[in-house]
Amino acid sequence: MLLLDLRRNSRGVEESCRIRGVMAKNNFLTGTIPSSIFNLSSLSNLDLSYNNLKGIIPSQLGNPSSLQKLFLNYNQLSGELPANICNNLPFLEILLLDENNFGRRIPSTLSRCKHLQTLSLSVNGFSGAIPKEIGNLTKLKSLYLSQNSLQGIISSQLGNPSSLQKLFLSYNQLSGELPANICNNLPFLEILLLDENNFGRRIPSTLSRCKHLQTLSLSVNGFSGAIPKEIGNLTKLKSLYLSQNSLQGEILEELGNLAELEELWLQNNFLTGTIPSSIFNLSSLSNLDLSYNNLKGIISSQLGNPSSLQKLFLSYNQLSGELPANICKNLPFLEILLLDENNFGSKIPSTLSRCKHLQTLALSVNGFSGAIPKEICNLTKLKSLYLG
Repeated sequence: MLLLDLRRNSRGVEESCRIRGVMAKNNFLTGTIPSSIFNLSSLSNLDLSYNNLKGIIPSQLGNPSSLQKLFLNYNQLSGELPANICNNLPFLEILLLDENNFGRRIPSTLSRCKHLQTLSLSVNGFSGAIPKEIGNLTKLKSLYLSQNSLQGIISSQLGNPSSLQKLFLSYNQLSGELPANICNNLPFLEILLLDENNFGRRIPSTLSRCKHLQTLSLSVNGFSGAIPKEIGNLTKLKSLYLSQNSLQGEILEELGNLAELEELWLQNNFLTGTIPSSIFNLSSLSNLDLSYNNLKGIISSQLGNPSSLQKLFLSYNQLSGELPANICKNLPFLEILLLDENNFGSKIPSTLSRCKHLQTLALSVNGFSGAIPKEICNLTKLKSLYLG
């Protein structure tokens, strides 16, 4: 159990109230949080994360006006989040409550924590709409609300905290259109995660105004139409996730402008046309997934040299022609190569043996003929070989 003794000792209780930090994370503490902790007027940091604490956060909090950091994540706390939490803890800068069992609505009164910089309520049971009042937290830099049951739209007023850098809203039930002005209001956004929701219509081209964006995830929604060419202006982008939507049209050459791109996930859409050679010129690219689309054409033998490419998924398309003999020369660090369910033909090139790091090779359901190259036996790291 978590106990706190504030009984008067020989030096008086006043000394006990000068405690500035209680750090008890990563233990096996059980029971409830004693309300006496919140009566420590000098307390600035309280970390009880990664324990087995249960019960509620008492609504009759004291007034430790100096409390700046409150970590209660990864416990089994439940009930409602007290509406008066910011009245009693007005100087909170960090509030981490993720991975608990809180429920009901997120209180709009969190907007009274004017100093709040990080708010994490992910992996709980919160429902209802995201309070538009959160937009009044002008110092907020990180907002984590993923894996709840939040519904409704993203209010355009949510974009008032212009300092916001990280916005995590994945795995909810949010719907409607993505506001076209989201980057006008959040110009410093670096990470935007909206995957596994019910958004629809087109991806707004105005996302290109988030000049600092490094990660953009819009997978598993209902987005349709073409990928906006303006995405190619996000020159700091490292990860782009647009899989499992209803995107149409061609993969644009403009994506080749994303010089820092490390991951590109476009699988499970209705994309057509050929694979732009500019994508293979991205020297930082490590993961490329274009599978389950309607892509045609050949894999050009004039590949660039993205020497960092480790995973290449092109399965379930309509690609054809020969597999380039120099594919491993240009992609020497490939670990996974999936080309199954296409229209490739001719012989399997023996030069695949030069992909010394290859662990999975899938060439099933194509038109390959001739013998299985004996050189494949030189792939000493190979774990899975599919030639059916």
